[in-house]
Amino acid sequence: MKTYLSAFIVKKCPIGGFWSCDCDNPEVLQVFNQSQPFICCISSCLLSDIRVKSLSVKRLNPISPPTMASDLMEIDDSLYSRQRYVLGDLAMHQMAQSSVFLSGMGAMGVEIAKNIALAGVKSVTLHDTKLCETWDLGSNFFIRRDDVSSQRRRVEAVCPRVAELNPYVQVDTSSLPLDDNTDLSFLRKYQCVILTEASLTLQKRVNKFCHSQQPPVRFICCDAYGICVRVFCDFGEEFEVSDPTGEEPKEIFIQSITQDNPGVVTCMDNHPHGLQTGQSVMFREVGGMLQLNGSTRQITVRSPHSFEIGDTSQLQTYTHGGFVVLLKTSKTYMFGTLEQQLCDPQVLIPDFSKPEAPLQIHAAMLALDRFQQQLCRLPNIGCLQDADTLLKLTEEVNTTLKNKAPVNSELVRCLSRTARGTLPPLAAAVGGIASQEVLKAITGKFAPLQQWFYLDTLELVRPLQSLPSEEFFPRGDRYDGLRACIGESMCLDLHKLRVFMVGCGAIGCEMLKNFALLGVGLASSSGEVCITDPDLIEKSNLNRQFLF
Repeated sequence: MKTYLSAFIVKKCPIGGFWSCDCDNPEVLQVFNQSQPFICCISSCLLSDIRVKSLSVKRLNPISPPTMASDLMEIDDSLYSRQRYVLGDLAMHQMAQSSVFLSGMGAMGVEIAKNIALAGVKSVTLHDTKLCETWDLGSNFFIRRDDVSSQRRRVEAVCPRVAELNPYVQVDTSSLPLDDNTDLSFLRKYQCVILTEASLTLQKRVNKFCHSQQPPVRFICCDAYGICVRVFCDFGEEFEVSDPTGEEPKEIFIQSITQDNPGVVTCMDNHPHGLQTGQSVMFREVGGMLQLNGSTRQITVRSPHSFEIGDTSQLQTYTHGGFVVLLKTSKTYMFGTLEQQLCDPQVLIPDFSKPEAPLQIHAAMLALDRFQQQLCRLPNIGCLQDADTLLKLTEEVNTTLKNKAPVNSELVRCLSRTARGTLPPLAAAVGGIASQEVLKAITGKFAPLQQWFYLDTLELVRPLQSLPSEEFFPRGDRYDGLRACIGESMCLDLHKLRVFMVGCGAIGCEMLKNFALLGVGLASSSGEVCITDPDLIEKSNLNRQFLF
């Protein structure tokens, strides 16, 4: 960090977060030109337009780091080795050429920002219009007390801390309003758009725009309200996936091949082949019928142990050995728009012990959207009248759904009571799921989520319903969001916990983050968090262990 003494003006362009400098000092201008984007640290506060006498300039990202945006550029294997094994080089290069727009720097938004920065996209634009509040300290792990006291914008507080995670990723900011009057044409330059903390009206408008583009801009929206969360994906009318499963190519050993039309392949020891009609296989190391080696044939399943491969009557007689390898084939997934999916939702069932839950949450959260639209607020904590209103709206919404389940009044009332709150572990888990969908959207690797994902933690709050409403009221500290969900007594129990954790790797870092947000071990007299890990930090750790 170097300080330059001079009088000049620092100005910030509101679109994209780029900065400019008016100054007659050539050295200062050179630093500014080489340090985009940067953060200007003045009394630990970002200011949009201020005349200063001294300025410290810190780059958010080096201007000339080794970039993977070019197909000719080698992948930094020392950093991305584990991820490279999973995704492959093609997907890694696709990520390194992709730009992402992420709106909303709440609990789920900051989790997604952290994950996609670590993954290594080309650039991410973080968008948010809100100021840092004490409430955010309990859900946004990148916001600090001085950010709240200095009234910084959330996006300005989060941006430099996201940028530190990966020097390959360009991190930009925007704090312009994104509403029903915003010209959405700027979204065309992105490969994926993610909305969090956005109204349903805005979600539908942005989704319609993204879906209509050629090629489509992949769209994801996420919401977290207390005990309920949802993720919606729309990757365009047709979305081709090169590798739906990510599994290693299946090898099937051959018992015999008939010299016939069609030729029939029988598996060794009548072992089930698990193939499907229409799939393609390649032959290797076949004895006798040598013409098959290296060739590709489309199969027709005849039995669990045999399949047809077309005419083999003109080939030499099969003698021995050989195996077939199932060739990976791309698969096309169809997506509907958000507007289409509201009334006829295609949902994933994460918990088969309660298969009706996703549709019940769907109706309840659509009712919550309608509640906010009508009253311009969320239900008040512990307000029975608001709970009754939300229940009535849920019943009305449910009648309009083609695919529906009976209304769960207990779920609706718990949602009403906790909607203003945040459960950090729930936001982290579902933020991770949404981040994985971002990678699928920009790489075409692995089967995408179709199209709704819902999750609730009703079991967590069910025993708390007998507690007085005062247990859940805010007290002006960082745990107000958590308190709205689980009550003051359980917050105090978390403070008193004594936790011993073995291992501080990728999962360990995530656990520590959640412990900190929950206040685990906070009590000076009885609480404690003890960690043990003998390993040394390696560069590859930095790709997934964000605390290093």
